[in-house]
Amino acid sequence: MTPEDWLVSQPWAGQDAYIIGGGSSLKNFDWNQLITLNTIGCNDAYKHGQAICKICVFGDLSWWQHHGKHLADFTGIVVSNACAMASEKPKWVHYYERRYDGLSRTELCWAGHTGSSAINLALILGAKNIYLLGFDMGIINGETNWHNEVIHPNAVLPSSYQKFLSRWNHVTRDLNRMFPNRSVINVSDCSKLPDIETISATKFWAEKGLS
Repeated sequence: MTPEDWLVSQPWAGQDAYIIGGGSSLKNFDWNQLITLNTIGCNDAYKHGQAICKICVFGDLSWWQHHGKHLADFTGIVVSNACAMASEKPKWVHYYERRYDGLSRTELCWAGHTGSSAINLALILGAKNIYLLGFDMGIINGETNWHNEVIHPNAVLPSSYQKFLSRWNHVTRDLNRMFPNRSVINVSDCSKLPDIETISATKFWAEKGLS
């Protein structure tokens, strides 16, 4: 089965999936907890390797221009809905059209941030419960990301996070209608996304026998 076939075959049907965001709440996270899980990593998450980040998703052309040469060595699957990639992508980048106004079964939602695209991809892959990690949507103790490589400082201003939150309904309003009996759950001790369940990260990992 080719990666293209795998992506459309709902390989995660009925299973859990974990989305690795960029928030600084993951700065001291034990990444090895994710090795056996279905994971989609946003942007820099590919640096942890395919064992931890099964699929890497990106949606910013400038991010690609900065990371593309390193991403070529990543052994997992790479997916993008950056518009320029439709005609310029290498063969190993799997392209989905970008949808700006909500979720889709054949395109990837873009609500101003890569996290929304990753959620849509997990739904397309069939995941039943989607757990969000590092979706802080804000600055914590003066830090914006778990990594130290921010390409565009303006993208991590408080106003930018407010813009992301203002478009969050592009995800939530279509969830039950287009993907019934699925759940998106925020695993966090420091953020609350509207209209979805939030579980304490400390409690969540403790109940799984992890820290």
